[in-house]
Amino acid sequence: MSSLDESLRNHVWLAQRWVQETIQVWTCNFADRLSAQLRAAERLTVNVHVLHRSGAGVVLHSEEVWRMLPADWRARRAALLKQWRTHSSSDRSGTKSAPAKPFGGRAPSDFLMKVHQLRDSLQLMEASAVCELWHLEAALVLVSKGFEQLQQLDGLYRKDLKSWSDNARVQTLLFKALDAVTNAETVKRARISSGQPKLEAQHISADAVACQANEFWAEADGLNVSPGGPRDRVAALAKIQAHEAQRMLEIKAASLKASTQKRSLASVASGLRCWHQFAVTVLQYRPEETLPPKCARDIVYFVAIFQNPGTARNYVSYVRWACVFHRLDCAWFDPEVQMVLRGLDKRYIESLPGQLSDKPLLTEDMVARLVTLCSERPGFEDLGDLFLVAWQFLLRVPSEGIPLQYGDRSELHILPDGRHSALTVDGQFCAHLRLRRRKHRPQGSLLSRPCCCNGERSVLCVGHRLGERSKACSSGDSVVTRSRHDCLKLFHNSLNLLGVLGPERYTWKAFRAGKATSLVKQGFPLPHVLSAGEWKSQAVLNYVSEDHIENAAFLRLIESDDEA
Repeated sequence: MSSLDESLRNHVWLAQRWVQETIQVWTCNFADRLSAQLRAAERLTVNVHVLHRSGAGVVLHSEEVWRMLPADWRARRAALLKQWRTHSSSDRSGTKSAPAKPFGGRAPSDFLMKVHQLRDSLQLMEASAVCELWHLEAALVLVSKGFEQLQQLDGLYRKDLKSWSDNARVQTLLFKALDAVTNAETVKRARISSGQPKLEAQHISADAVACQANEFWAEADGLNVSPGGPRDRVAALAKIQAHEAQRMLEIKAASLKASTQKRSLASVASGLRCWHQFAVTVLQYRPEETLPPKCARDIVYFVAIFQNPGTARNYVSYVRWACVFHRLDCAWFDPEVQMVLRGLDKRYIESLPGQLSDKPLLTEDMVARLVTLCSERPGFEDLGDLFLVAWQFLLRVPSEGIPLQYGDRSELHILPDGRHSALTVDGQFCAHLRLRRRKHRPQGSLLSRPCCCNGERSVLCVGHRLGERSKACSSGDSVVTRSRHDCLKLFHNSLNLLGVLGPERYTWKAFRAGKATSLVKQGFPLPHVLSAGEWKSQAVLNYVSEDHIENAAFLRLIESDDEA
């Protein structure tokens, strides 16, 4: 940059500033400000050097960043992108330095996920009950610098962090995170230097365990002691130094222990973070010493915040699993804790009769109005897609709907590695959905929904709504790029705009249960309902309103299944 004149330096700085502001607008989900950012991009003066040093071209080219851009602005973005490409191809005065990576070398979706994870960690670290905008801004700064965990701040100084943001609130939060990490790592180093093995630590952070939940296999997969049998491996280990052999065996043992929760690691991490936040904010634990619980009474208090006994048992079991994994004391799981869990079971059963009759469900008319509302609001078309697909395919929205991805016909039977799903529409406007895995179906599912227009365009036709959109999207693109929290918040907001009373009482289950109840009310036989939702016989009772099921017919269906 030293050979550039002052004018070119200024253009690079302006482009870098635009990149930072655009990524902040995208991560904060400020859809109404995207058009202003595109207008600002049109005023930039760019050439190959400016694009190379700022990463502006990468940001403008990213479909995920601009997915919420109003439809009437998309042509302007395409024209500007074409113009920038022309400048780049005609100007060969490029630099040999490394190009800017505005997303830290990651895919935009991975970048956004890391930002949200660090945002949650910062919120927990600050013991804040509400996620504020500065949590997100600080997380954005860290991920843009290549950080994935707060622990990686160890070794830095405040002067290093001060120049990363002009926002005083963000600077204060970064300083607080640095102090917390430095103190925790200092304690660890002191323990190691005193000769106390790391695995014999008496207290650890539940949040740190949650952050490390997915790291066991990556490290264990890189170990290859010997390709032979047990005796060959013993011989191979005998040839290396004792401490190295012990390290390799410790990593392998850790991966085997972690395999007991391999398919539930996301839930384990969520449960541990919940306990960590409760222990720090309510019970005044030190953030680095939330495992193991100090006494059974603390877990009893923790169980008292739950209404659903299944969730309470799961979260307590995750805390106990983490203690066993790290060889920590489990004496806190005593008869009193078990008694409280049994009491929660009974209290929940007693409350069920009144809850079942008042369970809020969506109806076909409500879904049609939701989809129409999202279509009329610029930047919310993808939310309408999610609502419609979840309704017609009876999806479990958090695990099956929000992570949905577009695909092509070749992926309907064999999904590429790392893919969650493939949603495509054929020439007859029949929508096909391939899921890699569903509850009770580890091999996945292949679902189809034909066109339901019947000669007149229907708002509820998945094929016609997603036909053109699926062709414009690449295989692997997300149907919706928002987080679970944002989707649920916008779902409740949309219900409120439609005048629905008590919108916060509606959960994601309202889609799957509402569609099943709607099918029964329309007179579809129970085998059809079971097939549509891929239920086992008894499971559908948890979804379909009992007022619309003929018990005798259902019992006959179960009896016939048993005889078969």
